[in-house]
Amino acid sequence: MRGFWLVIGVSVLLGLSGAWAIVEGVSQYNSTLRAYASMEVRYVPDSFVWLDPTYGSGTATIRFTNGSPSAATVEAMQLFLRFDGEFAGSSYDAWEPLKLRPGETKDVDLLFTVTSGSQQPRGGEATLTINGWVRVSYLDLDRTVTLNVGDRIGVVDRVRE
Repeated sequence: MRGFWLVIGVSVLLGLSGAWAIVEGVSQYNSTLRAYASMEVRYVPDSFVWLDPTYGSGTATIRFTNGSPSAATVEAMQLFLRFDGEFAGSSYDAWEPLKLRPGETKDVDLLFTVTSGSQQPRGGEATLTINGWVRVSYLDLDRTVTLNVGDRIGVVDRVRE
């Protein structure tokens, strides 16, 4: 009977240490992936400008910086335009994959179209923000990484002439 409890005790210890090793391994893998797959996506300050005085569309410059030691491709992106936190529109143009070498920075001009009729008149007085996601693949990684992105634009009443 004593041998039975000894076997049970050893089995429990081995099971717990195995579970801990799995959790630790997955945690380290995810931490390494996040550190390796470093892509910064930021709004370029003061780049937003309305294209018409009714605030139906505007352009903004978005800066992509590849902080990874590997070449990266921004495969897909979806950004939403918000007025005081409320959905107002999006960048509806088809996304062309953007390739970046390690350490490279590229600026991309995006067209935002306001599709919320109730929000549109507030375009020149609301605090504008963008949020959404980007999907990035890296040359040396076997999976894509989806990153949530967002930035504050501020109040913009400037209209391109």
